[in-house]
Amino acid sequence: MSKIEKIDQNSTKTTTNFLYDENGNLLKDASHEYIYDKKARLVGVDNNVSYAYNHENTRVSKTVNAKTTHFIYDGSKLIGEYNSDGSVKNEYIYLNGTPLAVTNATQTLYIHTDHLGTPRRLADENGAIVWSWESEPFGESKAVGIVEFNFRFAGQYFDDETSTHYNINRDYDPKTGRYLQSDPIGFDGGVNSYGYVSGNPLGAVDEMGLKKLSWFPSDTEVNKWFREKAVPNKPDKKDWCLVYTHGGGGTKLLYTNGIYYDKASDIKILLIKAGCNEKMPIRLYACRTGRGISSMAAKLSLIWKGKVSAPWHRLLYTVNNKLDGTEPRHTVDDDGHTLPYADYFTYINGKETGGVRIYE
Repeated sequence: MSKIEKIDQNSTKTTTNFLYDENGNLLKDASHEYIYDKKARLVGVDNNVSYAYNHENTRVSKTVNAKTTHFIYDGSKLIGEYNSDGSVKNEYIYLNGTPLAVTNATQTLYIHTDHLGTPRRLADENGAIVWSWESEPFGESKAVGIVEFNFRFAGQYFDDETSTHYNINRDYDPKTGRYLQSDPIGFDGGVNSYGYVSGNPLGAVDEMGLKKLSWFPSDTEVNKWFREKAVPNKPDKKDWCLVYTHGGGGTKLLYTNGIYYDKASDIKILLIKAGCNEKMPIRLYACRTGRGISSMAAKLSLIWKGKVSAPWHRLLYTVNNKLDGTEPRHTVDDDGHTLPYADYFTYINGKETGGVRIYE
């Protein structure tokens, strides 16, 4: 799991010890004691903080020193904060999934984001900067400004009471650059189940506290390389569920237990278990899984609300037969020719709706 048990700081000559429960959830650090429910959701901190969730595991309220704030989400997007009397605290406006503005009873402020969709500035109607967050790579630096604004890395909400970031499925600690809880998708997301975006916060985001799904087992050196080296270096795709594995001729998907599943209903169960929402589009990075109406992409699209896309040809993760996860991915056509692109075909309700050629 890659838990941190202790941090020694030579500059201050201090030691911080970390205590975990049997499920890998952080129970105690130098500042706080954390309480979890049976679903590993953070429900309390110390004796003065509590959190509540809905049936979709989304946080709907928090109470700090007897003061309650209510939240409304649309998927992973926070669209409103409300006081205990129902009055508006803040409401949020998005454009193509990126936060655009925050509004309340007194003002509207405009959000300026970086290339990853992380808010970096807030400007008022006159263009004056009223809030900014120039953070270190993993987000430890504090925001400065004359207004309160709690968005942090894409999909994260800053909790002042703990200085951690709520990230839908987990809580992120910018001081360590790690999550308080082990990844709920287990090792599907990689061998470090506490890590944030595979150590690349300047190039990737994790809007829901999950990772790309790597379903390669660790039964062979090649599969182990896929799982630990190749997949972590592949890009994330905002608001998508990405699955990396073998395609079993295009009609099956290999899971981490070494079993090929050919029933879309089984794949659906595994995806939901991993935290993928049925409305999310899916991309299968698995050989030939987008080839025709009998492909896994087509079968899965019959029972999945979002669109499903997958490659027509075989994917090639190697270049010149070298296992190097930093190299671009190529594809191989039916005649064995290496191509610098991949053709992904999209299926909705079992029908092909078009393709896209991606150079990677």
